[in-house]
Amino acid sequence: MKSVHLVKRGSYRNRFITIIILAGISLCWNKGFGQLPPENHIRELNIKYKAAKTDSLKIEALSQLAQYYSEYLGEKRLADSISQEAVEIAQASFRPQLLLMAYNSYLANNDLGLYEGKALRYAGEANRLSKMVNNPILEWNSYRSLVELYLSAYKYEKALGFSFQALSQADAMSNDELKAESYLLVGRSMEGNNQKIEAFRNYLNATGIAERIKKTKLLQHCYSQLSSFYNFNKLYDKAIAYKLKEVSLISQAVPVDSVSLMWKQFDLQSINVNSNKNTLSIKSVEDVLSFAARNKLWKLKNYEIALYRSYMVEADRMDLLYDFYNVKYPGELIQLSRKEPALYCRLKAYFCEVQHRTDSAFYYLEKAENLLKAEPNKILLSKFYYRYGQFLERQGKNAEAISKFTRSYQEAKTASYFEYMLNASQNLEKIYRNQQDYHEAYNWSAVHQALDDSIKQLTENDQLMRMEIDHESKKQELMAEQERKETVRRHNIQYTAITIVIFTLFILLLMLGSLKVPEWSIKMLGFFSFILFFEFIIMIADHKIYEVTANEPWKILLIKIGLIAFLLPFHHWIEKQVIHYLINHKLIDFKRISPLNIRRRHIEKQKDLVASEV
Repeated sequence: MKSVHLVKRGSYRNRFITIIILAGISLCWNKGFGQLPPENHIRELNIKYKAAKTDSLKIEALSQLAQYYSEYLGEKRLADSISQEAVEIAQASFRPQLLLMAYNSYLANNDLGLYEGKALRYAGEANRLSKMVNNPILEWNSYRSLVELYLSAYKYEKALGFSFQALSQADAMSNDELKAESYLLVGRSMEGNNQKIEAFRNYLNATGIAERIKKTKLLQHCYSQLSSFYNFNKLYDKAIAYKLKEVSLISQAVPVDSVSLMWKQFDLQSINVNSNKNTLSIKSVEDVLSFAARNKLWKLKNYEIALYRSYMVEADRMDLLYDFYNVKYPGELIQLSRKEPALYCRLKAYFCEVQHRTDSAFYYLEKAENLLKAEPNKILLSKFYYRYGQFLERQGKNAEAISKFTRSYQEAKTASYFEYMLNASQNLEKIYRNQQDYHEAYNWSAVHQALDDSIKQLTENDQLMRMEIDHESKKQELMAEQERKETVRRHNIQYTAITIVIFTLFILLLMLGSLKVPEWSIKMLGFFSFILFFEFIIMIADHKIYEVTANEPWKILLIKIGLIAFLLPFHHWIEKQVIHYLINHKLIDFKRISPLNIRRRHIEKQKDLVASEV
């Protein structure tokens, strides 16, 4: 018997050691997978591509390479070139599955707005092929690609139509994850179409599904979309709150994705700049740039510099911008001169003005104007001509300034961008008034007043829209709170019922132990009673464990190992002792408490009482 106990004890010890070793390996594995430097990552993917024996493996390697160039390095043209190579491999094979794989890879890893014609052709082919091979998930992917494509082209009606087709496809598959993604697509299409309340409801529908099915990546996507929605609608506190929720989800992962965290830091900076505070922490900018430089994340670096540049221009701090480009990061100007010559010339014009080199500033502005002639972005053109007009006005060249402000107004009008229309008309009114050209000044004053009234009306509409969004948000929060309370009430009822069942089982066990019944029936009832009791303890402990550990897997594992290491042997010991005692001792003597025995004892007591009196 003693040897059996020793074997069992050794078995428990071996299991415990095995679990600890596996946990350690798991943690080391997670910690060991850090981010590789870009050149190493690209080299590995190129080796993988060259070693690929089949076309599908080649396409997969090229897809990963294109994704890396696009998402991390911001090299759009290289990503397009690599994705196109994958498409050509698939086309040469004439296999529908490979073509689908290559088309979907192209659509997922490239700037669809930059290559709109090609992307539209590939999206249409992907949709046709997915139906032909009868693959519902790939068909859903093709709908999503078409939505993304039309959203990038500002064709919201078409995007909405394909969004509903994606939702219908996800519903037919009964796939909750794809259904949530479809709701996000519908919401984005409606938001672009200025159906903001309906868009918001779709975002909330997606978030509700994500919270219910507990898909972390999907929930991050939902929180990100809600944050963008609130930011666009100037509800900045809500935008920050949802962005911080996203940060919290990323921080809980093991290992933590530091790249994603830095992108969220950039998003928070953008929200802060957009807000009425219009502030930007220089230390925060330096932290992001330092991280991007260490990890060679050029896309993140370029986005951060663009945000900083925009902030400094709007704040009219050209001295700080000059210091940034010429003292702290001089190499950035050289790169801009090669990649974005128009932006380089605009910056050089700002810097020349700071240095009081007016002729050089004129030269760079004229050069920038020539480079921007083919620019399709009307808002960018309006902004450029507005800044150009301001510069000319500062130099006393009012006639040229009028020409630039007029051009700025026309470009803004084409894009229906009221803010720059208002700024340009205001400056034109001021210049004409200073020149005592009251007729033109009156005309531009009327334009300015009409725009001001329109903007006030739009502001009032925006305020009403924000109130509706806030009301809808509070309504959803109230519904969520009511659902939470209902869930707590339902759980409490179930806990009470389980407690009553356990209590009843133990009473039955005690009663059974007092009757002449087969031993196996006592052992069986005891076995199930103690299993139910200890599992109930573990179930209650689980909730507390997840709260205390904040869902950290390694903490949960260690606590559960400690809990089971105590409960498992104690469970076996207490069950054995109780059943042994019940079998060998009768806690309740039913004969003693039977009505006949009670009556007999009562009669005997009366006789004793009479005898004592005599």
